[in-house]
Amino acid sequence: MVLVLVAMVASAPKFRPKLPAYGRELLQARQAGRHPARVWVIFSQDWGRRPVDVPVLCVKPLEWVAGTLEWGLVAGVRVDVVNRDDAESVYPFAAEIARV
Repeated sequence: MVLVLVAMVASAPKFRPKLPAYGRELLQARQAGRHPARVWVIFSQDWGRRPVDVPVLCVKPLEWVAGTLEWGLVAGVRVDVVNRDDAESVYPFAAEIARV
């Protein structure tokens, strides 16, 4: 019985964080050698009114779960978190990004 249990645990898929919305475009740009001076992260249910001259990542506060998003793509870049919904969860959210 223990051997079966160990085999089941060993075959469990590993968790891999997902990129935030629009993260693939930023990741591809950085891999091509284009590194922005700053990135906006819009933490809101409404993703409208985005700047055109600054890369933007978007996360909906009601869907965000700590530790599920990959933030390595903003390493070494200034990040401006825009909290349009006045969500209190923006503080742990911003702290998660700052750990990169």
